[in-house]
Amino acid sequence: MAKSASTTAIVAGGDIGINLESFGRHLAAENMSPRTQETYSESVRQFHTFLADQGMPLEVSRIHREHIEAFISHLLGKWNPRPPITGSVVFKDSSNGFPTKVRSNNPR
Repeated sequence: MAKSASTTAIVAGGDIGINLESFGRHLAAENMSPRTQETYSESVRQFHTFLADQGMPLEVSRIHREHIEAFISHLLGKWNPRPPITGSVVFKDSSNGFPTKVRSNNPR
């Protein structure tokens, strides 16, 4: 069964939420898998919600790098990733030719 054509106009430079449907058509035209289309579209919806909640611009032409970086920092903070590895690990050659871990100051 063929899908009916959308009557929604593409809004150049409009609100990111308004342009989501156009973005979805672009993903379909690029032959992205349905799951990829869903994932990308959900990411845009989350970004839109974040911008609105933070009082940041929703107009596509006014969204800049710092807005995207703030969103990424927000996501990383929500996931609470493990801190970077600290300390040192020293390897030495063993008799079988494979490196052997000698010392680690890392608490993990």
